[in-house]
Amino acid sequence: MTSPAVRPTGRDRRFREVLQSRPINVREVGPSPAAPLALSIRRFPFPYRAGLAISNDTRTMTRSVFDELHSAFTGRGLELGAMLSFGEGDVCNARGPLARDMHAAGLADSVAGLSAAGPEDTARQLAEAGFRPKCFIGDAGLDTAVPLRAAGVRYFTDPSFAVGEKFGDGLDLRSTARLQEAFGRFDYDDLGAGEMAGTDLDSIWDAAKDDERRQFAVDLFNSVLLPLPSCSVLGSSVFKRYRGGQRPALTTLPLQLRSMFLDALETGQGAIVIEQRLGETALIGQAPEQEQRRRLDGPALSLHEEVALDELAERATEKLLVTTPGRLLDWVRLQSTLRFEVDETADRWLIRLIGLDGSANPLGLADVDGLSFTLPADGPEALVIFEGNDQPLPMKRSPEPSVDGHHCIHLPWENRAWAPC
Repeated sequence: MTSPAVRPTGRDRRFREVLQSRPINVREVGPSPAAPLALSIRRFPFPYRAGLAISNDTRTMTRSVFDELHSAFTGRGLELGAMLSFGEGDVCNARGPLARDMHAAGLADSVAGLSAAGPEDTARQLAEAGFRPKCFIGDAGLDTAVPLRAAGVRYFTDPSFAVGEKFGDGLDLRSTARLQEAFGRFDYDDLGAGEMAGTDLDSIWDAAKDDERRQFAVDLFNSVLLPLPSCSVLGSSVFKRYRGGQRPALTTLPLQLRSMFLDALETGQGAIVIEQRLGETALIGQAPEQEQRRRLDGPALSLHEEVALDELAERATEKLLVTTPGRLLDWVRLQSTLRFEVDETADRWLIRLIGLDGSANPLGLADVDGLSFTLPADGPEALVIFEGNDQPLPMKRSPEPSVDGHHCIHLPWENRAWAPC
């Protein structure tokens, strides 16, 4: 099951042992998006086939580079989120005016690290500022993130959930041969490469029940949003970030966005969050101690980055959803946990949205941004309502670009942008 290129030692051996001699099969990686039911929620918002977000750590960034990068993304119709932080010199300090601007634009959906006084103080400061970031990017264990739930944080990650070799999660590997080949190349030791021992990844594994470990191993291989075993106090809220073969810096962005990777992401209809530090530069292909990492003073973009962003923008017109980490993870969660019922008559289907698995909160428009359903082209009129409300949502109907003979009813996905003053 392991290719000769992967040496099953350490963590990799432990994860593979629980899978025993039975390889991962296609049923364990989820339903095929290419074979919809009579009516099913679409894999991604219409008309996109895959999703990508750049998790950009701004803590080393200058204001001039911040402005240049956001202009470069916005000018191409791409979303780039802002990561709030608490260092006094950080460009997007949670107490500063830029953080308020980015929050008003709907782009401040991540927070990096904690205030010096700890997680409870971090949650208090965010609440006092009116910020509700969805993602927490930790520098240490995930246990420090638990109090941030009160401030609206829903998704958590730390360095142990960074992966360097598998670009694209939730890929539609619809044949056993392709799936086993990809799994054979995967190296669990690569998760959290370079981090100290005793990471959350290992702690969760050690505490999980035997019957939970196989699914956890499969999810680590194939999911960007990880349903964790019952031993975790965090629930189903941890996500992975793709790093690539080198530590992230703006100079490595074109390597992370190579055409062959994006082709595979679109073909496999996957979702990925890319780990980046767009405010830093480093030599490409060098060992960490030789990469001469430093803060960018600008101008930020070379021809290599310009070309990579141009290609990303071309794909983002109709194939690749490029958005912020929080918005992408919200969609992944919605796509996999939305509960709905369908009342069918000869001339109308009424789709009633009930809620999300694991959440007692009622749904609103903000929870279903880009909501899309696939249905047969010859199907009747389809209306969508919230449970307890008879007012239909303003859905549109269009031919489904991914599946012949089908239509899509959808709420338009609205891009968010911020232009420097």
